[in-house]
Amino acid sequence: MKSFLVVLGIVFSLHVFAETTVDIYGERNKNFDAGILKFRKQISEIEEKSHKLMIEPNLTKKEQSELEKLLTDKILLSEKIRRLYGFLYVGFASVYYAPGKLNTTIEVISRETPERFNYFGPEYLNEIVENKDDIIEKAQNYYQTGGLLFVNNKLVQDQNCQAFHCLWGFASKELKPYKQQFYDAISHNKNYIIEVLKESSIPHRKTGALILIGFFPDPQEIIHLASLSVNDGNEEVRNMAMRIIGTTLEKVKVNDLDPRPYLSLLNSPIVTDRNKALLVLFHLAQSKPSAEIIIKEGGSKLLELLALKQINNHNPAYMVLRQLSGKEYGEYDLAAWENWLKTSRLAT
Repeated sequence: MKSFLVVLGIVFSLHVFAETTVDIYGERNKNFDAGILKFRKQISEIEEKSHKLMIEPNLTKKEQSELEKLLTDKILLSEKIRRLYGFLYVGFASVYYAPGKLNTTIEVISRETPERFNYFGPEYLNEIVENKDDIIEKAQNYYQTGGLLFVNNKLVQDQNCQAFHCLWGFASKELKPYKQQFYDAISHNKNYIIEVLKESSIPHRKTGALILIGFFPDPQEIIHLASLSVNDGNEEVRNMAMRIIGTTLEKVKVNDLDPRPYLSLLNSPIVTDRNKALLVLFHLAQSKPSAEIIIKEGGSKLLELLALKQINNHNPAYMVLRQLSGKEYGEYDLAAWENWLKTSRLAT
């Protein structure tokens, strides 16, 4: 089954795209902003067609060939833009929202910010997993199965899940068998799950361990263990770790969690890093000491994210700013937010 990354809180559409937006993150040059518009249609067409194919569980040979061509076209176009403007890196990150809304962010690393490459991490080698039927692999199967149900709008919402991080829950018939397996493993093999998280170098194994940790009974332990992977070299592992921390913080209050690792991830050229970091920061902003750090060290970055059209960066940035300020300025009133930030920094 195809591996994929699902962004918390979005709904994918498999139908006609009613609205497409393209914006840029990582470059403040207005000339580039204007020049990139001529590529918008081409970028949108590639992203729409390729993502429709990528979420299909079984592709025909013709569809597989079409997908490979689209991915090649994507690489060639990003390289063309990179060379044209002299960037170190250009990539496209797309998120689909219902009904038929596509947001694409052009992720840019300029020559002035080469350190942003660090967020991509090392290339992981394929390692042999001896026990492919262990609980970690079952957690991954659960993740993939639930993900396909989700993107095809077939996931049944689990209203009875009591876990701090339910992910897909167990209400769908395809997911029900996993519930007892997960809780049995947590009761009898908890140390093994933690060991995999700490020792494995295989991203999908670490992600599987994190999924199970989200069902642990102690929220403090969940946050502590998930925090170990916030700076992991793999974006999918980071994504799952921050999902778990963010959703756990919705249910419990933690006052001693340092906001700085999450502020650092706002600089990432990966849209899901920023999205999940904002989720955590929203909850941390409820603490006055954390709020002061966020304003001082991350305020400018929050305004950059607020300016984006990408919903899963723009919306949570707006939520964080409202939480920090207690103000109700419009979500696109950048001048008001800039003035608030300037005033707030002078006061601290």
